[in-house]
Amino acid sequence: MTASAPTLSFRSRWCQWLALLSMALILTGCESVRYYWQAARGHFELMQAVRPVDEVLEDPATPARLRPHLEILKLARQFAAHTLALEAGDTYTGFVDLKRPAVVWNLFVSPVNRLELKTWCFPVAGCVGYRGYFSHEAAEAAARAYAGDDVWIGGAGAYSTLGWFDDPLLSTMLGPTPLDTAALVFHELAHRTLYIPGDTELNESWATFVEQVGAGQFAHTQGLQSDWARYQQRQAARQAFTDLVAQLLNQLERAYQGATTSDARARREPLFARFRSALIQCAEQHPSLTPWAQHWQRPLNNARLLTVRSYHRWVPALHVQFEALGGQWPAFRAWMQALADQPRDARTLTLESLAQRAARVANQSSRLTNTLEFRCQL
Repeated sequence: MTASAPTLSFRSRWCQWLALLSMALILTGCESVRYYWQAARGHFELMQAVRPVDEVLEDPATPARLRPHLEILKLARQFAAHTLALEAGDTYTGFVDLKRPAVVWNLFVSPVNRLELKTWCFPVAGCVGYRGYFSHEAAEAAARAYAGDDVWIGGAGAYSTLGWFDDPLLSTMLGPTPLDTAALVFHELAHRTLYIPGDTELNESWATFVEQVGAGQFAHTQGLQSDWARYQQRQAARQAFTDLVAQLLNQLERAYQGATTSDARARREPLFARFRSALIQCAEQHPSLTPWAQHWQRPLNNARLLTVRSYHRWVPALHVQFEALGGQWPAFRAWMQALADQPRDARTLTLESLAQRAARVANQSSRLTNTLEFRCQL
């Protein structure tokens, strides 16, 4: 069946986006022109392939394994809007089967002797620590310009257009259970609702917080206890892994002080080896960590490790503030907006203070604490 024709809303938003793209092209050089063109073409091709979710559900050829993920979308969107105070609009009312493992491939670059991601600046998103490409080959070609640095290319299952379009559900967004799919929808809707140009760590921490806490509340309202138990187990493993990466980054920070590129390479190899060993040992005690232990035996570098910190740095701090507001989503969203309006230095001071409180109370996040949590030591 062919894709449905774009709606008037889609055409209107596409024209707006093209106008913004044209401004960006006027202000940039040839290499940037090629980049923006591949981004515009990739997104346009994706939107042309959208099918309404109801149409996909009515299609007898739709695989049985896909149906529960599509059926939960309406409930998840309603919950996001009415309970989580998120702006759902008409997002996730369409579906795209991408027939590939990722929707985009993000390029991350860092100096060998510093824990610092290279940033690229964009008209809407501000300056961020990655650059996305609609093909792995294009990302690899771009990476060749940074041969002397640490480079990592990571596939992403989703991205948000921040309200410029009604984003569809992608086949790459489907999780192990329908609850996991709903959780990722909450994550992306958080980006649509609140986005701070240039502050990747807070943007991703906010979205990750909404995803995790929202998933727990949604599971309880929908009677998804089995899915929730599996989700909690995976989240406990992810948190343990994130904590272990944080320990490694702290050690690398000290090791890199005053180091040249060659010094840094020599100093970090024993730390990388210890990290891999600790991860394997922890996975032997906690099998839910095995996928991380296997995946992270591949080569390590600063760029790859920093992608982990970007998504989780401020999550414990946000837990503390959410609890201080009585777990009320509208109040928490208003607080987040006020935080976003502050200068970056002031935001960071606020978050650091909350993070210190989170450390003191050992992630005491009341009714949504994951009792399956465990720790790995480096």
